[in-house]
Amino acid sequence: MEERELVRALLDGWEDGSAELPVPAGMSPERIREMTMEKIKQTKRPHRRMGLRLLACAGLDRLGLEDRISRRFPVEEMLPAAGQGILAVQSRADVDTSCLSLFHDPVAAVCLTAERAFVGALEGGCSSPVAAHATVDGDTVTLTGFYVDREGESYIESSCAACADAREMGAELAVRMRRDHP
Repeated sequence: MEERELVRALLDGWEDGSAELPVPAGMSPERIREMTMEKIKQTKRPHRRMGLRLLACAGLDRLGLEDRISRRFPVEEMLPAAGQGILAVQSRADVDTSCLSLFHDPVAAVCLTAERAFVGALEGGCSSPVAAHATVDGDTVTLTGFYVDREGESYIESSCAACADAREMGAELAVRMRRDHP
């Protein structure tokens, strides 16, 4: 059974409450917690007939709501959006950021480089049906990419390369998937 058919079967007349706009930048943690609690409560209202709601576990963990998580999807079942879990700091050119070097994670940087190259080559963004997840083992980076073609068919493929070639490998995987599945 295809993923879409499986979701339709699971919902069977119920509403999927997962697709919503992201939280606006600058919103207070208290307001985010209130909005999250409201989303959780909505799944229990009979008149909404909401069958499921997917929320990011990382956000629920940070809000102290881990007890509300009924199931965590492993990466093998649901690839995350590129760069999930990575903290990036951007500053003006005239600001000394040398103190942040203590926080630099070279493995995370390689993963992010491959993931962003994949999404970029597909001209994807926050609302695009693409996902990417990279891991590093020694000097090798493995990237798994998810792509949905114009007909709505989804594809998952993986590729490996030396860490130094992460950007090229990510872009090449995207180009290959788009070429093989137009």
